[in-house]
Amino acid sequence: MRFGPLALAECDGAILAHTVKLSADVFKKGRVLSAADVEALRAAGFTHAMAAKLEDGDVHEDAAANRVAEACAGTGVRAAAAFTGRANLISEVHGVALCEPDRINAVNAVDESITIATVPHYAVVRPRQMVATIKVIPFSAPKVAVEAAVRRAQAGVNNLVSVVPFRAQPVGLIQTWSEGTKESVLEKTTETIKARLVAYGSHLSHELRVPHNTQSVQG
Repeated sequence: MRFGPLALAECDGAILAHTVKLSADVFKKGRVLSAADVEALRAAGFTHAMAAKLEDGDVHEDAAANRVAEACAGTGVRAAAAFTGRANLISEVHGVALCEPDRINAVNAVDESITIATVPHYAVVRPRQMVATIKVIPFSAPKVAVEAAVRRAQAGVNNLVSVVPFRAQPVGLIQTWSEGTKESVLEKTTETIKARLVAYGSHLSHELRVPHNTQSVQG
């Protein structure tokens, strides 16, 4: 990738590195300059543009991020389309995120242009929550680096990032009480446990309250 001030004659298809304000328009950073854009810059008095020009062996940032994201996404996860070199992995279910730390480190070690960050391994996530992000830092990444990152992402038995959904389960609660225990304390405990179970998709199906026997058992 060539990066720097490019003569306008070289800018057709180049990626603009800085936002440029024209009298009747604004060309934002990251814009792929067309022939018409180049003529508009020329008409505005520009002779050069700060831009990136991809060469053979370069992969555009969005295409590179998409490829790595698709390679990382497992069950319960979808890869959102990349924008400005960033592709996010989004949870489709309420469950536990499984992220392979060693393989994530291996992907991050491929090339400084490609990075991946995730929520912690075993984190509880909800639908539509971002569980990982893949970022191509410059405007492109080397094709060999993208292919290496994909291979490392797919190297294990399981996908690099997935979400295992919670399964609804009936739960029983046993509370012991002693003399002087307030009924309100037991009720509060029950309500707290119910709320926690509902948060994970399960429910309290039965509760038993028994007095605490402080006498030792002789045998």
